[in-house]
Amino acid sequence: MNVKIAQILEKFKHLNRKKMIVFAALLAVSLLFAFTGWGIIATTDPSLTLFLVPVALGIVLLGLWQGLLFALIFGLTSMWMAFGLAPESPERVFCTPWMSLLPRLMATFFAWIVIVIFRRAIDDTTQSAKIIIGGLGAVTLVFLNGLLVMLTLMVFAPNTFGFDGEADTLLEQSEVITDFISKNLFYEMVITTAVVIVVTWLYHRSDKVDESLISMNRTLRKWITLALVGMAMCILIGSYAINTHFEDENAEETISMVLKNLARDFEDLSHKITYQEILYKFGHHGHTLIVQNETLIAADMTMPKDVSYQSLRIDSIDYQNTFLAHLDDKVWLCCATRLSNGMTLIGMLPKYEIHVERNRTIIEILIGLLILCTIIYIQINYIIRKSVIHNLSLVRKGLHDIRSGQLETRLAIHSNREFTQISDDINDTVQSLQDAQNEVKRRIQRDMDLAHHIQMSTLPPVTKQQPEWQIAASMLPAREVGGDFYDYFELPHNRIGLVIADVSGKGFPAAMFMMRAKTVIKNDSLRCDSPAEVLALANKTLCENNEAEMFVTLWLGFVDLKSGQLTFANAGHNPPLWAHGDEIEYLDFKHYKRGLMLGAMDTVRYHDNIIQLSQGDQLVLYTDGITEANNPGMELFGEQ
Repeated sequence: MNVKIAQILEKFKHLNRKKMIVFAALLAVSLLFAFTGWGIIATTDPSLTLFLVPVALGIVLLGLWQGLLFALIFGLTSMWMAFGLAPESPERVFCTPWMSLLPRLMATFFAWIVIVIFRRAIDDTTQSAKIIIGGLGAVTLVFLNGLLVMLTLMVFAPNTFGFDGEADTLLEQSEVITDFISKNLFYEMVITTAVVIVVTWLYHRSDKVDESLISMNRTLRKWITLALVGMAMCILIGSYAINTHFEDENAEETISMVLKNLARDFEDLSHKITYQEILYKFGHHGHTLIVQNETLIAADMTMPKDVSYQSLRIDSIDYQNTFLAHLDDKVWLCCATRLSNGMTLIGMLPKYEIHVERNRTIIEILIGLLILCTIIYIQINYIIRKSVIHNLSLVRKGLHDIRSGQLETRLAIHSNREFTQISDDINDTVQSLQDAQNEVKRRIQRDMDLAHHIQMSTLPPVTKQQPEWQIAASMLPAREVGGDFYDYFELPHNRIGLVIADVSGKGFPAAMFMMRAKTVIKNDSLRCDSPAEVLALANKTLCENNEAEMFVTLWLGFVDLKSGQLTFANAGHNPPLWAHGDEIEYLDFKHYKRGLMLGAMDTVRYHDNIIQLSQGDQLVLYTDGITEANNPGMELFGEQ
């Protein structure tokens, strides 16, 4: 017991040590993100929040409170970084606790609830189940974080999405925020899920679980969850990649077409009107401009006045392909073409505007997939439980009844072809087993009947009568053959021997030992004058090669028919009854000596006892089959 307790304590210490190491590592990563600001608030491509990785690992590997701690650090860091942004920056809204703390803490709490629900639903402690639940927790956390950020924006900063204020400004701000959130959702979901899966696998790599103890229902739930989450991730990644590719191509074609029209207008109108009057914006927030020798010559009316060529941060102008520019912390897709006067005409379109439809599609797909996967999971789980698990339970119950000996049990499962075939095969097998068992029973019964006749034929007649004495006997075995026996036989010097015995056990072994004991007692009685001497010799013989450790209780008496003297010895048997005159007396062990049963120890000594029988006396010999029989009230008859 002490060894087991020590092993449990050692395992507990090991688990705590492992969790403490993970906690310290995640805390260090969170503080690193907090002090460096990596990926907390960014409008560059790609937009990414790495802080959700320690939060997800916290609730998956450690628990709710650890996850909430990392989420709190995440929210405080977001607030601190938002305060450092320009007042006109859209991300400035994250400087309040309602925008930075509330959605992160709520997303962590609800993601933990989802993890607990799936742990109970799957109820599987295998490594694969833990990895699946970990990945599911990461997906849920990222999705809820993005959803709750959007909801809090709508509640606490409604003008962000154009609910109030100037239409053009709010439209631009709405598109920026939507682009920021959708990119976050995609990149965070892919990267956070991948990191959580890898770390969870490493964390549980040494776990040992007996998978034979896991039910099929749990296993099916586990792999259904994996299939649905995997399908959702593939649809999300595929949709994001396809939409991004086509929208980028459309944007390039649109900018190229606008530049061609502008170049033609420039040739026709440049000598009539100013450059600025020729240029115009395209899309919602796109710009056109003319540069020469890395100097901004002119731009459309909507371009901010303080913009210079250097502020655009263009690495190099590519006249064959698109290139990128950076303005107001936003990424712009650009195309360029040469004019006849040597100047360069550039078209700019913000990437958040290019991917407006993609961003809306990603958010809609995420919400749709959540609803769809939930419905599919519930439906598949219901179908499997009804079509497979329920039928397996019926099969298991039927096999349990059959194994317990109820061979009349028959299965009737006809919900589908497979289980119909299984139930029919089981029924055929049970019928064959029942037929074979009945045949074996008939053979055994035939052999037992034959053995019974052989055993009974070895016993002397049930009655024998002489003018001076009379013997009556009866034996009814509990089984066809048994270990009880009686015997009487004539001895030299006008004597008769009486035997009553009970062999330990029942059935064939007892019957075989009975035959041996009966033969030994009769043979030794013909050679010896004293019952005690006979029992001593017989005991030594029966102890030899007695590997089965069987024994026999036996009473042996010699009656002198001339004098009526009875000499007897008792080897652990029930005391006989002696009726003489008006008295009935037990030849019990208080007044008459007895020894140990035969076959137990070869050094036992036995003693003779002598009584005088008179005319009219009766001697009743019996085994415990009489005294230990039950009446209808399940009470032993007993000696009384």
